[in-house]
Amino acid sequence: MSFFSQEIETMDRGELDALVDERIRYTVQFAAENSPFYRKWFRTNKIDPTTIREHEDLRDLPVISGKDVRERQPPDTKEFEFKCVDWPEVFTVHETSGTSGNPKSFFLTWRTGTVMQRSMPEHLSLKTSRPGTGWWSAPLTA
Repeated sequence: MSFFSQEIETMDRGELDALVDERIRYTVQFAAENSPFYRKWFRTNKIDPTTIREHEDLRDLPVISGKDVRERQPPDTKEFEFKCVDWPEVFTVHETSGTSGNPKSFFLTWRTGTVMQRSMPEHLSLKTSRPGTGWWSAPLTA
């Protein structure tokens, strides 16, 4: 089975940058409208989300740390402040291992779950198809 997407993977640099920038604008606007955390974060940092127009603009934004994420979800808060959709839209909840504190939770909707389902076979084929590599791309050793 081929996972090659000729339309995307053969775009010239200008078209690819334009696509990335379009997706950044959509994502920033979606977060600003739907995430309690990002609504407050934009306001606190005096950032107008509509001024984030291209990937180069991301370099000027304040960093959001893993600690920031952990402190804005249960058990530290009543609600998941990063969650951008209502619970009926959530397909599954994933968590990190928690090695640096409480696990960080993230949510997949039915739509994002479908996107991941399509992309995972490609990801897995790239990670496991080369001799000497395993699931996490770490060299296999005896």
